[in-house]
Amino acid sequence: GDERLAESDYAGALAAYDQAIEIDPAYAAAHSHRCHVLALLQDHDAAAASCQQAIDLTGDDAESLAYYAIAHLSRGDTHTGLELAEKAVAADQLNWLAQVALAEGHRARGTLADSLSAAEQAVNLAPGIAYAHAVVGDALLSLNYWDDAKAEYEQAVAIEPGNGLWLLRLAAWYSDRGDREEA
Repeated sequence: GDERLAESDYAGALAAYDQAIEIDPAYAAAHSHRCHVLALLQDHDAAAASCQQAIDLTGDDAESLAYYAIAHLSRGDTHTGLELAEKAVAADQLNWLAQVALAEGHRARGTLADSLSAAEQAVNLAPGIAYAHAVVGDALLSLNYWDDAKAEYEQAVAIEPGNGLWLLRLAAWYSDRGDREEA
């Protein structure tokens, strides 16, 4: 599943994680990674359910809590998402994904300086992770640091050139830039 996920083959990754869970229903990492893939596929209700299964198996591990937070944030549940993100960071401050979840939660709540701080911490912890750079870009864009945001989106694309999510963020930046220039 992890290899397929790294190749942005989300359907293949989901099938692999489903197979792993079928073989061993207590395999918490498979539930957690399944949650991540379901979130990428925009099936946030199923993602939250899968994260809950991982947490039930492992307790409060940072990765499962972070994915669960992101699933809640994606469903528009800012309060629970931010609460879970804070719990993920408390479980492991050095977990880049927990910092990403915290950044996303703060951005959803509108505490933008806190969002940028957590996003930058994520990049410091995992400079080779495209997702972390994209979240820094989102935080910078929310603070109207357009050129800095573009640089982070470009970094995400450079790290994972085949990942359409980062290309879409960069394309949206160019679209928003055009709207700004017309104003």
